[in-house]
Amino acid sequence: MCYDDDYEQVGYATSFMYSPMLQRHIAIARVPPSFATLGTKVNLEFTVDHHYEQVAAHVARLPLYNPERKTA
Repeated sequence: MCYDDDYEQVGYATSFMYSPMLQRHIAIARVPPSFATLGTKVNLEFTVDHHYEQVAAHVARLPLYNPERKTA
């Protein structure tokens, strides 16, 4: 689930995982347009050892990582 700073639910994460390339967790979430602007802070809730934990997250543009590629 996604929450604002007042702990009101504003959306939900559709996928959440650790990125070894970025060395951090990333998620894709569905939120209303008012929370979809770049840099907006939300709190993601997930389960750790059967307890709910909330972590701060911010909205970023895809792709999150775009390495330079050598072309022939």
